Amino acid sequence: MGRPQAFDRNDLLDKAMQVFWDKGYDAASIQDLVEATGVNRGSIYHAFGDKARLFEAVIEHYLADSAVRRIIATAETASPRAEIEGLFRQAVEAGVTVNAHRGCLMVNSAGEGRTRKVADKVSLNSHLLEDALTRLVERGQGNGQIVRWRDARAMGRFLNACILGMSTRARIDPDRDVLQSIADMAISTLD
Repeated sequence: MGRPQAFDRNDLLDKAMQVFWDKGYDAASIQDLVEATGVNRGSIYHAFGDKARLFEAVIEHYLADSAVRRIIATAETASPRAEIEGLFRQAVEAGVTVNAHRGCLMVNSAGEGRTRKVADKVSLNSHLLEDALTRLVERGQGNGQIVRWRDARAMGRFLNACILGMSTRARIDPDRDVLQSIADMAISTLD
């Protein structure tokens, strides 16, 4: 029987997430992770197996507390228009934070060398958000909060692309007015 872990898993994942976010998966070394987490290499390997599996755990940790998960969870019960508008408000706020230049960890991970499991998780997460937005649009069309003449699936895809694009734009230029103009244009398509 192995020794019990001598570190807090959530703390390690938070610190490892910062490394992956700052450097990207490819550029982050195990030594970077050791230095950032304060956990020795052997303990990291024992707990996670390798850097790829640690990254998978970081992605899952990141998603557990994301706005996307909340939207997915509330797509059947929340006020459709309020939920969509709230998501765009959050995207603007996230885009102007001190760390906005880092973008969204999931969006960043889409272009990184990574495991098939992480690639599948990034893709699944995007599809789940699109599905949730589509369902919100359908429900909003049903109760008169959103115009009925637009195709709900196309709207879900468009809104998802706008959210992803805002994250990318924030990395380039985290200007509130720019991000708000994108959010306003996206929301105007609901009318």
